[in-house]
Amino acid sequence: MVKVLIACSLLGVSGLASAQVFKCIDDKTKKITFSDVPCPKTASGGYVDVRPTNQFDGGHLRQHSAQERAADARRAYERELEAQQEAMRPRAAAPNPMAEACAEAMKGRLDSRAARNRAAVLCGQPQTIDEPAPMPAPAAGPSRIGKCDANGCWGPGGERYNHRNGDRFTGTDGRPCRLHNGQMFCN
Repeated sequence: MVKVLIACSLLGVSGLASAQVFKCIDDKTKKITFSDVPCPKTASGGYVDVRPTNQFDGGHLRQHSAQERAADARRAYERELEAQQEAMRPRAAAPNPMAEACAEAMKGRLDSRAARNRAAVLCGQPQTIDEPAPMPAPAAGPSRIGKCDANGCWGPGGERYNHRNGDRFTGTDGRPCRLHNGQMFCN
């Protein structure tokens, strides 16, 4: 308690650099008091040498910090404004696989007609209708044999089947064939 009283007294007195301070101790109660007037006769104590306090008031620091806060607020506002402007700028589109497929299809670089048609559908373009590839000739079925001689047989279209041995023959295209019930079967 005494220390708090001393501290408060010193703080109150510290603003008066030229004032005198007296510390008084009551002889009966031993209570300590500080005053700017000399101690009464019933108290002991005396003058306290109070050195001048720091004359630095810090006002310019408070002003500086207020200016810094204002500058920080201005910079934050500018960053927010710049972010809003950036959000409003048109951006380059990210690579789009469908757009790339469109471009490739329009250049005719896709490998198959089906791939070109898929790309055309994605691009909103009409599908290309190519003539279908010609169907491969069906595998020749068994041929009715017209006549045979010792070296082979003749088919109905004039094709020659050369005899190898037994019922085995070789067709004009080199494929192995077999004669069965008057029909020639080739692999």
